[in-house]
Amino acid sequence: MPLKFASRLVCAVLVCSFWSSARPVGDLDSVLHEMDDAAKIQIYQPRLDQVDIYDAGAHRDEFESFLVLGFGGSGHDMLKSFDVNYAGTEKIDGTETAKLDLTPKSEKVRQHFAHILLWIDPQRGLSLQQKLFETSGDYRLAKYSSVQINQKISDDKFKLKTSGKTKTLTH
Repeated sequence: MPLKFASRLVCAVLVCSFWSSARPVGDLDSVLHEMDDAAKIQIYQPRLDQVDIYDAGAHRDEFESFLVLGFGGSGHDMLKSFDVNYAGTEKIDGTETAKLDLTPKSEKVRQHFAHILLWIDPQRGLSLQQKLFETSGDYRLAKYSSVQINQKISDDKFKLKTSGKTKTLTH
């Protein structure tokens, strides 16, 4: 999964979790989001044939805190949004990773995610696995494989491909 796509995918899932009690339905590889100049986020759920639009302006800090989860954010950026504890090393698909346990500093974020585990490839500085623990006790696990860095991805890959019958909901 290309890194740029993976980053947007993770953010789309988090945004859907953060601003809505609804969970994405369907194959998460099909979920995309776009953030335009007006700080709008669009999430398309193909099985529902529905686009959810969120106004990220009021929650921009919380949303941006998720962008540092192992996809291009620096350690300093992560420390602004999370308390970070080193939890040792662990092999993920044959790669030795540094396991980090993150606790959100923002009360608003903590209402949705109690803590987050990241498995970081120290050689490439990116996340190979993420486990987000919801306050309900449920968790979401994201695993990344065949990560390619600095690959050209055309902008049309980030355009929502909807049908003529797609329902649009603004939250």
